[in-house]
Amino acid sequence: MKDGTRKILAKAVRSLEAAKQLLSDGAIDLAAGRGYYAMLYAAKAVLYENGVHLQAHARIVETFERDIVRSGRVPGPHADWIRQALHRRMLDRESEIAPTSADVETLVEQACQIVAQASRTLTEPPAAS
Repeated sequence: MKDGTRKILAKAVRSLEAAKQLLSDGAIDLAAGRGYYAMLYAAKAVLYENGVHLQAHARIVETFERDIVRSGRVPGPHADWIRQALHRRMLDRESEIAPTSADVETLVEQACQIVAQASRTLTEPPAAS
């Protein structure tokens, strides 16, 4: 694994741990943000390892779906979850409506699955063709 990939994946793990702690502490809106970033960093790490270096959130999500999910390397729902989290984040920034605790619990659980899958994808050898 490339050093840059390792650093991005570590950010995903730290963001996920922060999301869990914030959720436990009742800081729902902050937990949602950290959960979203855990997902985003996990996708970004997989892309980075494959030579794709993007910064814009929407481009990361789009490229992750096109290049990684559609190739079968990561389960399909993961791209949907990240896209939904991006959409929710944009809505949250434009409105005063806070996410519900149940919504954020779901988001954090999805982030757990995405970070775990990214870790597996990055550490397991590719399947033989």
